[in-house]
Amino acid sequence: MEAERLEVASDRSRARSVGQDWARWPVERDLGLDSFGSIDKGLAVMATSRVHLRHSTKRTLLWGVFLLVVVALVVTPLVRLQQRALSDGADAYRTALDDTNLTRVLVTTLALAVGSVAIAVPVGTGLAWAAFNLPRRVQSLALIPLITLMIPPLAQITGWAFLLSPRVGYLNQMLRWLPWWSDNETGPLNAYSVPAIIGLTGLILVPFVFLFVQTSLQTMDLSLAEAARTSGASIWRIFFVVVLPLLRPALIFSSVIVLLLGLGQFTAPLLLGRQSQVNVVTTEMYRRTVDPPVDFGVAAAWGTPLLLAGIVLIAVQRFALRDAHRFETMSTRGHRTGGGRSRAAALALLTYGALAILLPILSLLSVALTPFWSGQIDLANLTLQNFGNVYTDPVALRGIRTSMIASLAALLLVLPLGYLGAIAIWEKPRVGRKISGIIDFIVGIPLVLPGVLFGAGVLFALSEGPLVLYGTIGAVMVAYVILVLPHVTRILGSGLASMGTSMVDAARTSGSRTFRTHFVVVLPGLRRSLAAAAALSLAILMHEFSASLMVRSPSMELMGTMLYLYWNFGSLSNVAVMALTMCMLTLVVVSLAMLAGGRRKEA
Repeated sequence: MEAERLEVASDRSRARSVGQDWARWPVERDLGLDSFGSIDKGLAVMATSRVHLRHSTKRTLLWGVFLLVVVALVVTPLVRLQQRALSDGADAYRTALDDTNLTRVLVTTLALAVGSVAIAVPVGTGLAWAAFNLPRRVQSLALIPLITLMIPPLAQITGWAFLLSPRVGYLNQMLRWLPWWSDNETGPLNAYSVPAIIGLTGLILVPFVFLFVQTSLQTMDLSLAEAARTSGASIWRIFFVVVLPLLRPALIFSSVIVLLLGLGQFTAPLLLGRQSQVNVVTTEMYRRTVDPPVDFGVAAAWGTPLLLAGIVLIAVQRFALRDAHRFETMSTRGHRTGGGRSRAAALALLTYGALAILLPILSLLSVALTPFWSGQIDLANLTLQNFGNVYTDPVALRGIRTSMIASLAALLLVLPLGYLGAIAIWEKPRVGRKISGIIDFIVGIPLVLPGVLFGAGVLFALSEGPLVLYGTIGAVMVAYVILVLPHVTRILGSGLASMGTSMVDAARTSGSRTFRTHFVVVLPGLRRSLAAAAALSLAILMHEFSASLMVRSPSMELMGTMLYLYWNFGSLSNVAVMALTMCMLTLVVVSLAMLAGGRRKEA
């Protein structure tokens, strides 16, 4: 009888350790142990409480260590940035405030950000609605805005520079054939002007709005829209009267994100703005780190407005979305996710594809295949010599190799970190709501601050003790991990949410240990999400430019910095070759990552 009692107590302890309510355990009733049940129950509860307390303390310590790692990775560069700005009695702030260009730079930065929102939000929203109403036979056109994410901004900007150069730009020459501008020797458009920089920045940011709005449309209950369609309303009337009010949360969220990205834009102002003295905050930061006299403290001080803007705008976003639940219309009923009859929708997506992909790529090909850029296309003079020049340049080859190694190594580091971050956010009750909330907040910081800010912060953090990595590929990897960590965490978090908890609960109930549960149950179920996270990370890192330019040493080159080097030297044919190389390599690595996700296994 004593052996049976010990066996029952052991069974109860095992049941409690996997979260099963021991009161439902039928052994006590079957063995007739009611006579000692109350004493045994008390002992079991006390033992279980001690086990739970020990496990809970261990979990809290482990997640606390992970929190410290995330803080060290994300927060330390920002702290070092402010330490530089505040050193020597905050002289750097006084120098920045006394700069005669301060007002002009801030106004230009704000104009770029607001202009980007004015272009990207309406266009991205319209394209999402157009994709929703595509005829079924051309549903693949909805991928066009997503494909543009794989085109490096460097390639898009340089491609448009070759199109809109005032004198020899391909598009400007065609426009001068028209009677309105036939007498002009330059223009009518100027790639190096503020309006052109704003327009190109807005064009590049359109896919971000498209993603947010398209996701909202796909999960929205559009029964009212279907009723309006049945009554004969046009798709655009349905959009403005029925759908647009329901998109308020997605529009607020995407507008704030685009505004922050616009404030932190670096590539277009640097490549196009310097020729006409168009400067923004990010280019001023960079200029202070490379142009003599170099002053890292002043560079850090120039970055403070971006840091404050990020904090304020996220607070505004949270306040504006405090009642977002009023706009939730998700339903379990099926609704149309395509199959419209709008030819205008297809035309809108094709037009955007031509502007964002076709025209800049054709422009780059033309420049890359000609001995030198003159604005003329002579089929008799087409040559591959420029490709040979770049691919035999040891510095260019080293830059390509370094970019590949840094991107792949950063991916190997960020996937486990992002997975742990997703678990921390997904399993709030087990991790602890406070720790989970802090991890969620810190991991999301790189989403709302420009890469150039983190590049400068990593530069300052890793150029001094205790860990000095400046001048090594390790510094680039750290910057890369910071930039893509929030993307990986969000994608894997979405995958965990779609998996649900039933399989994990079943594994725990059967006695599976934590590590075995994750490796046998959770990770295989996240295969496609891991592939998507890897693909997006590689797409971002393969053409990353702003942080790379800040954190690399003069003896280290990456693909983006090599393109910038060619641009400064006036080797425009080499610029085109390097831009096309970035496009091709990005396409290859993203495709391989998606193929690694594989097809869904058949049941």
